[in-house]
Amino acid sequence: MVKSVADFMSTYRCMVMAILLLMCSSTAYAASLAPSLKQQSSLWGGGDGAEVLHAIQKVIVREDKHWEEVQYYSIQVNDLDAARDYGRIVIPYNHYYNNIELEFANVLSDKGVIKAVASDAIQRRDKSGQDFYSEDSELAFSLPDISPGSIIEFQFRIQSEKLTMPDLFYNRSDNYWFQPTAGGDGFRADPVREASYELNLPKQMQIHIKEFGPGKTDYDVANKANRQVHMWSWDRLPAISIEGNMPDFDTLRKRIRVSTSKQWMDVDSWSWNLVRDKFQSTSAVSKLAKKIARPGDSRDKKIRAVYAYLQQNIRYVYAHLGRGGYEPHIADEIIQKQYGDCKDQTILAVSLLRELGIDAYPALIATRRVGQPDMDMVHLSFDHMIVHIPQADDGHNTRWMDTTSDRGLFPGIYNSLLDQPVFVLNGHGGKLTTIQQDDLYENLARLEIDFTTNKNGSLNVVMNTFLSGEYEQYLRDWWLRDHNRKTNLNRMVSGLFTLEKGDVKVDAEVLHHNDLWKPIAIKAEFNLKSENGKKEIFPSVAISQVYRMFNARGVLPLPASRENDWLDKQPHTLQIKANFHDKKRRFPVVVHSGGFVDNDYYVVTQRGEKREKEYSIFMEFKQKALSLSPKGYKKYYYAIENLHKNSGSWLIAYDENEKNNSLAELKAKSEGEGGEESKLKLARHYIKQGQFEEALRIATAVVELDKENGQAWYILGVAQGYNAMISESTKSFTQATTLGYTP
Repeated sequence: MVKSVADFMSTYRCMVMAILLLMCSSTAYAASLAPSLKQQSSLWGGGDGAEVLHAIQKVIVREDKHWEEVQYYSIQVNDLDAARDYGRIVIPYNHYYNNIELEFANVLSDKGVIKAVASDAIQRRDKSGQDFYSEDSELAFSLPDISPGSIIEFQFRIQSEKLTMPDLFYNRSDNYWFQPTAGGDGFRADPVREASYELNLPKQMQIHIKEFGPGKTDYDVANKANRQVHMWSWDRLPAISIEGNMPDFDTLRKRIRVSTSKQWMDVDSWSWNLVRDKFQSTSAVSKLAKKIARPGDSRDKKIRAVYAYLQQNIRYVYAHLGRGGYEPHIADEIIQKQYGDCKDQTILAVSLLRELGIDAYPALIATRRVGQPDMDMVHLSFDHMIVHIPQADDGHNTRWMDTTSDRGLFPGIYNSLLDQPVFVLNGHGGKLTTIQQDDLYENLARLEIDFTTNKNGSLNVVMNTFLSGEYEQYLRDWWLRDHNRKTNLNRMVSGLFTLEKGDVKVDAEVLHHNDLWKPIAIKAEFNLKSENGKKEIFPSVAISQVYRMFNARGVLPLPASRENDWLDKQPHTLQIKANFHDKKRRFPVVVHSGGFVDNDYYVVTQRGEKREKEYSIFMEFKQKALSLSPKGYKKYYYAIENLHKNSGSWLIAYDENEKNNSLAELKAKSEGEGGEESKLKLARHYIKQGQFEEALRIATAVVELDKENGQAWYILGVAQGYNAMISESTKSFTQATTLGYTP
C-alpha cells in the first residue's frame, strides 16, 4: 500500500513537472491571433517581393496604466531577395521598462511543411558598446527553410515592467513590419493585406486618439463589462518605399496614436522632480565655477567657459545603467567621476551656468533618430537632453547648447535638429517648442583659391576653405572617425583640378579639427605641370567644383526610382572666391566666363573684377529649401546634373600687352562728347570681364540718354540678366527687338 502510494505520488510529480516544462519551455502552444498557416496559404497572391498577410496588434491596459501587448505577423515570401531579407527577424524593445516573450515563430514551406524556430536560433542582445550603455535590446531569431513560396509567422508578447512616467499610458499602432535588408543597407516595408489594432481599456479611463496618414480606416468601439474596446482595421495597405529625404512616416502610413494625457505640464512636473535636486549649488560646483570663469566676465565668455570645461574634462558616455532614461546623477558626482551621459552633462552645465549667474534649464529633445513625433498628445519620444539658456533681460538671444559631441564646434547644436521638438523643463509647466533656423549656423562652404602662373608655365594653386553648418559638422565628424583620413582627404581634394595630359601634385591638411571656436578647415596646395613641362596651363574654375567637392550630403538618387516627395528643409550656399596672379606680370584676359542661373531650385551668380595685372572672380550657388513631388525631384535632379553646363566656367589667360580698346582708352572715349558708342563698348568689356554691376550702371545711363537705341536696350538686357534682374532683362530684350536691333 505504501509502495503504491509512493508510486502514485512519483508518477503525479512527473506529470506535473512535464506539464510545467511544456508550459515554460515551448512557445508552440500559445493561442494565435490569426488563422492557421494552412488557411492563410489560400491567400497566396504571387508577384514579386513579399506581402504581409496579417498584422494584428492587441493591447490591454490596467487601471494602474501598466499594459500588455501581443503582436502577430504573417508574411508571404515571393522571391529570392525577400527570402534573404526575412531570414532573420529582429524585434526591438527596452529591457529596463519592458519584458518580451516570443510566443511562436513558424515557416510554412513551399512544399506545405510547417517548421518551428529552433530554441538555439533565438537570441536576446543589447546594444551596449564602448562608451555606449543602452537599455535598448533586441530579440532576434532565424527561421529555417525560407524560400520563394513560403509563409512565415511570428507572435510576441511585450509587458510593462516599469512605467516610463507614472500614471501615463501611450501607444501606437504598427501596421507595417519594417525589415532590415540582408545587405544591411536599408529597410523594406512590404504591402499589408489585412491589419488591425485593438485597444482594451478600463471603462472610466480617459483616452485621446489621433489618426495619421492617408486612406480609409474602419473603426468601432464597444463596451464590454467594465472595459472599453477600440478596434481599427485596414485592408490593402500599399508598400512604403524607404528613401532618403522622405517625409515623416506618419504622413505616409495609416497609424493610430493614443495617450491618456494632453497636458505637457504633467511631464514637466514629473521630470522636474527628477532633476531639480541634481543641479543645486554645492561647494564643489561653486569652486569649479570660480576656477573656470571670473565674476566680471561677459555672459558669452562664461557660457563658453562652461562649454569648454565639459568638452575638455567630462567624457561623454551614453549610459542608462539600469537607472531609467530620464534621471541623471548629481552635479558633484559628475565632477568627481569626470564622465556622464547627456543628462549628466546637461545637469553639470546648468549647475555651473546658474552658479555664474546665468539662467539655464535642461531640455528634452527628440532627435532625427526618432523622426518628428507629433506633440499634440503626451508621449515620451525624447531621446536626448541639451541645455536651454533663455533670452536675457539685457537682450541676449535664446541659446541652445549641447556638450556631448567630441570636440564639437561651440555651441554643439547640429543642424540636423532643425524643426525637432524640444521640451524645456522649468518646474512651471515647461515649454514645448522646436529648434529654429535662426538657432543654427548657416549651411555654407566657401573655397578661397589663389592661382599663380609660374614663368615656366606651371600652375601653383593654394586652396583654403571656410565651412559652416552641415558642411562643418560633417567634415569634423568624418575626420574624427575615419582611420584612413589622410589618404581619403587627398582623394577628396585631388578631384578639384585635373589634367588630361600632365601631372598634378596635391598636399592637403585639415586645420582646427580640435578647436572648439574655429570651424574645421582644409588647406591644400596643388602643382600642375603639362606633360612635357613646357606648355602653359591656363587656370580655370567653375562653381560645379565646390558642389562636387562638398557634396557630403550624398549622391542624388536616380529619379526613375523615386516614389516619395523629396524634402530638404535647409537652404545651402556654396561659394568660390578665386584670385589669379602671373609671375611674368602679364595682363589677365578672360577667355570665357560663367553665367547666371535662376531656376526653381537654386540661383547661381558670378562676377569678375580686374585689378591692374590681377583678376578676381566671385561665384555663388544658393539652393533654396525644397519640398518636391517625385516629378519635381526629377527636374531638380537634372538641374543639378546640368549645373556645370548651365553655369559654365571661367578660363583666364595672359597677354603681354593690353589691346587697343583697353579699359583706359575705352573710359577716355566714353567720357567725351557723343561717346554713347564707346560707353556701350565699355559696358560690353565689363560684361566680358564679369563686372556685371558696372556694366549695368553704364548701359542704364546710355538708355536714359537715348531710349531709341536698340543696341543699348540689348546690352542693358544682358547686364540685367547677369545681375539677376530677370523680368527687367526680358523687357529690355523685347524693347531692343521692337526697335529693330538684332545682335
